[in-house]
Amino acid sequence: MKIRSLFLILALTLSGCLDPAEDEQTNVIDNRYFNHTLGLSLQFPRNWRVEMNVPHFEDTVAVRADGPQGEEFPPLAALQYFEFDGPEDPRSLMGYYKAYLSEYIKDMQGYQESVFTQNGLELGRVQYSSSVHGTVRTYQEIFFVRRGYLVSVFMADKANRFDGKGEMTSIRESISMY
Repeated sequence: MKIRSLFLILALTLSGCLDPAEDEQTNVIDNRYFNHTLGLSLQFPRNWRVEMNVPHFEDTVAVRADGPQGEEFPPLAALQYFEFDGPEDPRSLMGYYKAYLSEYIKDMQGYQESVFTQNGLELGRVQYSSSVHGTVRTYQEIFFVRRGYLVSVFMADKANRFDGKGEMTSIRESISMY
């Protein structure tokens, strides 16, 4: 089974993903992204720039949010999803994530994985650091299977603001299903 990860958008071109541009059941209101196909919403900080159906290499992400400009490498978050008929338990997907990432991210450091429950749904989380153009950034991906789609919320941050009560944590905690 091949697991595609937004982590890898930075390193390679992904192919075969669902094109979110075809999904008319999405919108953004006050920096909250709604996807009615998935029954999901996600809140981005108000001072972030949010765009839908953003081309990235040869792929498209359903929504991408960029942190405030002014930092050399501002934080970013993106959501991507594609049809998936594999296991739904995030624990079953962890080994595939690590193997796939290890194959393409040669300088991966500090790899961590966990499963947690939020709003009644078990979510997988992987986090690691890697160098992009000489700058070390930390990457975190939250993933889960929902309504026959593998959903990935990818976040990258040079300052590693994934713990505590900062913007990256608020994005993760805002994931909700309806």
